[in-house]
Amino acid sequence: MLPGVTPQPSVTLPPSVLPTSFPPLSGPSRTFRFERADYQVSLYTKESHFVLYDNGAFALQVGGQYPGQYRGLFTTQENGLLQFSFESNWPSWSGTGKLEGDSLTVEYNTMMQMDDFENAVYARRP
Repeated sequence: MLPGVTPQPSVTLPPSVLPTSFPPLSGPSRTFRFERADYQVSLYTKESHFVLYDNGAFALQVGGQYPGQYRGLFTTQENGLLQFSFESNWPSWSGTGKLEGDSLTVEYNTMMQMDDFENAVYARRP
């Protein structure tokens, strides 16, 4: 675990929202780029961004020394809360998000934090 990281409890989705398939990364989307974190984060987090597609698909694109893309499905809850289900290592990888205006705050479950994913705040960019 990274210094200064407080592990978040694992998120368990109710059976009614467990994905049976993941939608394609296509159609209208919104992009949120890394803005800040409450602690020192790695270059790959600083160079990351989320792309949220209107069809419920998302892509977390990371840069730095380990560029790549992690895709999945998000569901919207009330009050701007999002539930992320990552296609990689499903069902172990998940997270939550909070949309407030042009800001997206992302918190990963314990498994993802142990795999060096870092909680952060992202800002919407054109």
